[in-house]
This record gives sequence, C-alpha cells and structure tokens, in this order.
Amino acid sequence: MLFLNFLYAAGLLALGGAALASRQLPESAQFAYNAFFFGGSSLIAGCFALQMRRHGLMASVFLSFLALLTGISRLFTLVTASRPPDFSAPAFKLFTGFTILSALYLAAAFSKWQASR
Repeated sequence: MLFLNFLYAAGLLALGGAALASRQLPESAQFAYNAFFFGGSSLIAGCFALQMRRHGLMASVFLSFLALLTGISRLFTLVTASRPPDFSAPAFKLFTGFTILSALYLAAAFSKWQASR
C-alpha cells in the first residue's frame, strides 16, 4: 500500500506538471494548484508512513477522499457552467483524470482495509 501511495502522489504531481505545461493558465492554473497540493500532501503523508505506517496511510487516504470531493465538485461546476458542456476542454480532461486517480486510490485503500479485517 505504501508503494501505491507514492505512485498516487507521483501521478497527481505529474498531472499538475502537465497542467502547467499546457500554458492555458486561466483553466489549468487552478487545477495545477489542486494537483500539487494534494500530490505533495500525499507524498509527505507517505514519507510519514515510513515511520508510522498506519497513521501516514490513514492521512493519505483522507487526503485522497478530499481530493475526490474537490474533483467531483469542480467537474460538476465545469459541466453546469457552459451550455452545452465542453467535454473536450483541457480543464475538464485534467479534472476527470484527477478525480479518477483519486477514486482508484481510495477504492484500493478501502479494499485493502476490507481484506485486512
């Protein structure tokens, strides 16, 4: 689970870097800040998990839950803000990847927790 945590953090940081590299600042800057915040926080929680595994991984799972809620709310805003919704917009694609990555990590952590009970 610790390797998956570092992989999740690297994925979020890579998505944030891709958003900054796209050079579409109004839409991508907000996403990049979110991705860097949650990716960096998960990376710090993973480093903490090296010392205290249970508490570090719980912190990372909680951060992924908050990231999932943030991604869903931003996707809802992007879909309802324009008529008709622009599903090919870079911001929509980035937030979709952000939300899916957070949901996959949260599902993996939940299934690991269920298996250990």
